[in-house]
Amino acid sequence: MLLQRMFPTRSLGDPGHAMDFFFNDLLGPFHDTVRQPSVGVPVDLWEDDDNVFAELEVPGVEMNDIEVSVEDGELSIKGERKVTNLEGVTLHRRERCGGAFARLFTLPAGVDAAQVEAVLKNGVLTITLPKTAAAKPRRITVKSE
Repeated sequence: MLLQRMFPTRSLGDPGHAMDFFFNDLLGPFHDTVRQPSVGVPVDLWEDDDNVFAELEVPGVEMNDIEVSVEDGELSIKGERKVTNLEGVTLHRRERCGGAFARLFTLPAGVDAAQVEAVLKNGVLTITLPKTAAAKPRRITVKSE
């Protein structure tokens, strides 16, 4: 039997929403609870044995306009891309959008919130979230008798 989730608040005519749900469900532990940010902020999430990493493309966003927090196993990233209003000119095209964005991710492992680091460099925000000792894989030495 095939079960399908219904989302009555979503537009049935927008195939992009259906694809977002399909791929977000397949991508596993980094569940993104904000599916459609108002300003497109692409993100990559990955982990190794010691850390969980997040990288976001935020060109034109100032350091003071970004807020990163970790609470109850969730990574929250909020910010605003400001766009200058051009006055006294004829605007022919505006493709660089501005506005607020917010992303919220459930983290796949225990993270030491006191040791989280966020660095903004060349329009890329890199967040390093060290895992707690309990969340790190432990290699067990096999002894012979």
